[in-house]
Amino acid sequence: MPRSSTPTNYTLNHTPSSDSPMPYQSWSPSTREESQEALVSCLLQILEQPLAMLRDGTVGDEQMAAESALIPGSSVGKHLRHVHDHYRLMLDAIEGPSSGDVIKLDYDKRMRSPPLETSAQSALSEFEETQERIRRLFPRQAPHRMDQRLALSATTPAEVELGSTLGREMWFCCLHAIHHYALARVILTHELGLAIADSFGVAPSTIVFRIWGRSKL
Repeated sequence: MPRSSTPTNYTLNHTPSSDSPMPYQSWSPSTREESQEALVSCLLQILEQPLAMLRDGTVGDEQMAAESALIPGSSVGKHLRHVHDHYRLMLDAIEGPSSGDVIKLDYDKRMRSPPLETSAQSALSEFEETQERIRRLFPRQAPHRMDQRLALSATTPAEVELGSTLGREMWFCCLHAIHHYALARVILTHELGLAIADSFGVAPSTIVFRIWGRSKL
């Protein structure tokens, strides 16, 4: 597919019209600034994936809290909370103290948030607030930060520190979210019998592949 004349931006169109850019439109960034813009757009779009079903009431408190029989100990709310935890921890690390020019990040320091697990309104508010936080931390006119060094603490179960970059962890949060959305989708569709958007729980690369397939018909 040829490169789009308009790069991906931070504006979210939940239901694109026929003349709106398709989410995850394929294009090739030519600068580091455009690469960061693409990553930030991906972070925002993936946070958007569950919001339609929360906004329109398809998923309410009952569906959020329903315990899964197929995935014991799991619920839609727990998966959404876990996704939000990782986003929040990454953003906290960006805004928190650093060692020189190195960001310190530990995904294991999660805080359980029962309201987000069981309340559709709480989940909606938290996800929307996180979107706004991302826009504030990555304004479009700001210089790129993807190459900023990051020290990742990981429990393996021994505690080890790994070198990373902010851009790599931004992408990890995207892929991690998709993994948990896919599990939540199993509960929503196969256990609760709900009709969910085809894009929920699907990786950006898969959506682009589907778009390419349609464009060749």
